[in-house]
Amino acid sequence: VKDLNKKIANDDKWSKVAFVFPESQRSLIPENSIFISLCENKGDFKSAGHNLYEILHELDQNEEIEEAYIYGFEDNHHTEAIMNRMLKAASYKLIKGEKL
Repeated sequence: VKDLNKKIANDDKWSKVAFVFPESQRSLIPENSIFISLCENKGDFKSAGHNLYEILHELDQNEEIEEAYIYGFEDNHHTEAIMNRMLKAASYKLIKGEKL
């Protein structure tokens, strides 16, 4: 997910949906969804890279999660490997925040 700039409205449809986002973005995520912390903030690429594989495994194993949205970092040389792995996991589907 890229360009999420406002809070997503709470709705029953989010109860089986995971959002993998920086901790600093938690306030934008529906309260009844499943929040998984990717890293501390938007600039914390190192922690995101370190945590990503374990989180993807958790998403795959958790039967309560039917769908997941993962935070998309801005493309630069620091985030290239992270974004490549995320895009592969998401079958190359990128969603703009306003589409949620």
